Amino acid sequence: MKWRPVRALTGLAYDIENKPGTYGPGDYTHPKVTAIGCRFLDGKQGWAWCFRRDDVEKCRAQAEEFRGFWDKADFVLGHNIRRHDQKILDGLYTSLDLPLLDRKRQVDTYLDMPKMQGLSRSLENLAERWACPVKKLHLSEYDWERAYDGIPEAVELMRQRVLSDVDISIWLYEELLSRGLLRWK
Repeated sequence: MKWRPVRALTGLAYDIENKPGTYGPGDYTHPKVTAIGCRFLDGKQGWAWCFRRDDVEKCRAQAEEFRGFWDKADFVLGHNIRRHDQKILDGLYTSLDLPLLDRKRQVDTYLDMPKMQGLSRSLENLAERWACPVKKLHLSEYDWERAYDGIPEAVELMRQRVLSDVDISIWLYEELLSRGLLRWK
């Protein structure tokens, strides 16, 4: 028997930003993706795309660029991605008449850690509690409105926000592993 070398799994951390979109039954608001950010776990470079729905072809091209990174990953990582991000991404790809992203193994740093009483598992709280060196970038309501309207300096803030959340998610993943608090499903 001959042994073959085994490569390390490639992980891609990602996050989205979204805004309220159209209303549905019972005043439910359908979310619309405004930004996607990602970074490979073993890399330093992050990528981000900010979406304007008034340019459908550009949105399609951006979504396909993100798919290129997604397809290179063996698994994806994020905070609350199974309950939030994945469903909204499915809506984005469907609304752009694009195939859904391939299903991947997902490491969710929110859902894959044990539930605990008296402790918020929000990304911001856990990062602050355990002294994450990356600080969550806060945007005011005014900044978000301007970003949604395509004002360049506000769009840049939104891009920085989604990338900072990706960096915090990677840090949290490593922290949860070191503390024995991550339970993959």
